[in-house]
Amino acid sequence: MPNEPDLAITFHEVAKSFTNRDGQKCQALKNFTVSAESGRVTCLLGPTGCGKTTALRILAGLEKCDSGYFSVNATRNADRSPALAYVSQQHTLLPWLRLEDNVAFPLRLRGVSKKERRRAAGAFLDKVGLAGKERLFPHECSGGMRQRAMLARLLATGAGLWLLDEPFANLDEKTRFVLEDTLLALIRENNISALFVTHGIEEAVYLADRIVIMSPSPGHVVANVEVPLPRQRDRLSSEFSALMETIRENLDSAILAG
Repeated sequence: MPNEPDLAITFHEVAKSFTNRDGQKCQALKNFTVSAESGRVTCLLGPTGCGKTTALRILAGLEKCDSGYFSVNATRNADRSPALAYVSQQHTLLPWLRLEDNVAFPLRLRGVSKKERRRAAGAFLDKVGLAGKERLFPHECSGGMRQRAMLARLLATGAGLWLLDEPFANLDEKTRFVLEDTLLALIRENNISALFVTHGIEEAVYLADRIVIMSPSPGHVVANVEVPLPRQRDRLSSEFSALMETIRENLDSAILAG
């Protein structure tokens, strides 16, 4: 009998509702059950409003589920687990801090000395292609540079599980492709487990080891698709295109089913 996979994240029948401005109850997640294995990239793929971001916010301790439970590294309902680091679509760099101080902020919270913070921040910025940009403020950086700095700050957290909520959605295609490769290299080099939210089929097929396809609201899982393609993936290959078409058919069926 094969060994059970080592699970970084588990959701079990999670439900979450919100009340909108008109006082109406809107269900974001219903019977949401999914797992993400350690050392792999798992993508949540679905249309806008299917609860992808809500799932990440629950893991990050920013929302509470109404029912069901989740586990992080086998710890149930771990509130703001130090094992987790979260990046949203919009960068959260502090505008009054230079890039090196933004990256070093998690180290500052842990009481690391200023000298060691500066050394570590420089090394992390170098890893994401921002060597020599340490003294820039966020407003002096392009969107791609800001997202690179966010990746560097992820490294500074020391977390082994990254929650990534469409971090490249606002970037041009060429920059997005480069940063996807940067992200995969960081994940591989640092043995990171990642839960990545996207509504882009191509992005999911390029990044993921497994794709979890979600329905529209209320969000729930309609399919799990293993990605058998080797790294480095060729977006122009027939195998890549065929898998994209399979994912598209699953997603279209989920949207039509509503």
